[in-house]
Amino acid sequence: MPKGDHCCVPECTADRRKDENVLFHVFPKDESLSKKWILAIRRDVGKHFSVNRDTCVCSGHFHPSDYCGGEKKKGARLRQGVTPSKFAWNEAPKVPARQPPSERGAAVEFGPQTYLEYLQTETLEAEERLRKLQDDLRDARTINGISYQRFQDHPEKMAYYTGLPDGATFEALFVFLDVSNNTILSVRQVGRERTRSLGGGRRRDEVFSLREQLFVTLFRLRRGVDEDMLSDLYCVNQSTISRLCVTWTNFLYLRLCTIPVWPSVSAVESNLPDAFKRLFPSTFAIIDCTEVRCEVPVSLPLQSQMYSSYKTHTTLKGLVAITPGGAVSFVSELFTGSISDREIVRQSGFLEMLQTLPRGSSVMADKGFDIEDLLAPMGVRINIPPKRIGTQLREGDVIRTQHIARVRIHVERAINRVKNFAIFDRVMPLSLVGSANQIWTVCCLLVNFQPPILS
Repeated sequence: MPKGDHCCVPECTADRRKDENVLFHVFPKDESLSKKWILAIRRDVGKHFSVNRDTCVCSGHFHPSDYCGGEKKKGARLRQGVTPSKFAWNEAPKVPARQPPSERGAAVEFGPQTYLEYLQTETLEAEERLRKLQDDLRDARTINGISYQRFQDHPEKMAYYTGLPDGATFEALFVFLDVSNNTILSVRQVGRERTRSLGGGRRRDEVFSLREQLFVTLFRLRRGVDEDMLSDLYCVNQSTISRLCVTWTNFLYLRLCTIPVWPSVSAVESNLPDAFKRLFPSTFAIIDCTEVRCEVPVSLPLQSQMYSSYKTHTTLKGLVAITPGGAVSFVSELFTGSISDREIVRQSGFLEMLQTLPRGSSVMADKGFDIEDLLAPMGVRINIPPKRIGTQLREGDVIRTQHIARVRIHVERAINRVKNFAIFDRVMPLSLVGSANQIWTVCCLLVNFQPPILS
């Protein structure tokens, strides 16, 4: 039983000593599920927060359906794989409905009280007209500016600004996300835009529609536009754009990661291109690593870990696997740039995925992947270009190298599609490193929404 007396969720005041009916749950031992809990409660592991055996989340952040038996009671256990989802920031603020203006009579009596009511009515009607004009102005900006509403019927513009081939694909992605203002995209989180003063000192928030919020996020990822420029384009505060993009990127990461991109053996075999059928019929995946340049950290030990001798810069390194048909089937998290290809395969979880394959399957890679001994216990072979013996390759090795190069090029084409998201063109600032894994994974998985690499 955890010894912690307080719930670690921000804005929660639950205390074990004051309310015996509240249940307290420690973080799960499964590392990936624990990360989802941390992301859900909006905490960052660091100097001011860490997860240990006494770190708890109270039952107030779980629904009854999250418990075995469907009810919260003493001794109740959480169902496997659930995450906390009830938070103060998910609840939209309750705005009291404004009373409708009273009907104006045919004649106005200029007595003190009656005249005051007349002025109040006129003021309310004037504010309503001003609100309508502001809505019309916002709609005009949406129609005439860079927006989904303007470009949804222009495939070339949608591909340029979002990386998705057309408006229909964008709409399919939006429907899949199943997003509403009652999810993590609450009014408190991303809905507040630039405010303007109204009569009497009142202020009003202007908001993007949910589709426009998704469009702006994809626009930033695809074109690499910085937040200051986006704030000028959309006439909003820079902090609003930052909050919107971070929230949507996290949401895209959570939803897209639920897509089962790891295919079955039968699916790979039925869609095997002719080039593989002739030369490498047992190929299940093609793997390669790529690096993203990032800002140099202050810490010298961290500089050493992140420095890549290949890029001669501090980088973050990730592993990507595609099927022979060209679909992204595995995306690792990002590691520090000094890690070797062999070590990233060992730590990324890719080997665990290969355990589901029948013996005799094979993986294709570049000659830098010295992992044959890691695959051998699973009965999986590695197809890599032959190593040179002496000063040159033998004739048979030259031909095999050419055959592998012709088909292995497709993983580089897939990685190039990821790198076409211009967010990776610049050196990634340290302020974005906390979201680097989410950005990297989202961009990799969005490649599967584009036309296939192999027709």
